[in-house]
Amino acid sequence: TLILAYIPSPEMEQMNKSLPLMIGLVIMANDYFSINALYYSFVILEIFFS
Repeated sequence: TLILAYIPSPEMEQMNKSLPLMIGLVIMANDYFSINALYYSFVILEIFFS
């Protein structure tokens, strides 16, 4: 997944900027495995990719 994220393209450029945040959200969701963590991840991703 990380290798794919570094393929040069506008979408991937945007992904690289928020990649640390996305990794953090994945870790958070895995640690707590809560619906709330997943919900907030989607909200934040919607804000970043809108």
